[in-house]
Amino acid sequence: PANGIAALEAGARSVDTVVLGLGERTGCARLEEIVAYLCLIEGMQTLATEHLKPLACYVAGLTGRNIAGNRPVVGEDIFTCETGLHLHGLQNDPETYEPYAPERVAGRRRLLIGPKAGRRAILARLDQDGGNRTEDVSDMAVRNIRKAALALKRPLSETELRRLLARATEN
Repeated sequence: PANGIAALEAGARSVDTVVLGLGERTGCARLEEIVAYLCLIEGMQTLATEHLKPLACYVAGLTGRNIAGNRPVVGEDIFTCETGLHLHGLQNDPETYEPYAPERVAGRRRLLIGPKAGRRAILARLDQDGGNRTEDVSDMAVRNIRKAALALKRPLSETELRRLLARATEN
């Protein structure tokens, strides 16, 4: 989209765009990236950025294409975080790591608890489920969650997190 953005900044009144890069030729700017730039960076209020992802999904479905999880603006994973320091920052102030709120582009924030998650991030995630836990239960839950995530070499699912918390509470 760099050429399209440069053209607009230089005074062009329009830019040819295509959805998901699909078009009759290569090199066309992606609509979703140009619109996101205009609205989220330049502050244009006349375009509905929350429709970009549904549009991209519709076009992907019609054409049999997949949208890469890390695709700017419309990727499913662009607001997903697993690293301890980033989790802590996102829990305190999402603007620290996100250029705009996920809702602006029909996205959702996902904070994953995996092998790289720190104690604070794990406890904050457990606090979302509510309930009063003793320090011993919290310590056991953190140990069990870290151990499981390291053994699996991936973030834990919601079901796995709840099961490990329940197991720590039982002891």
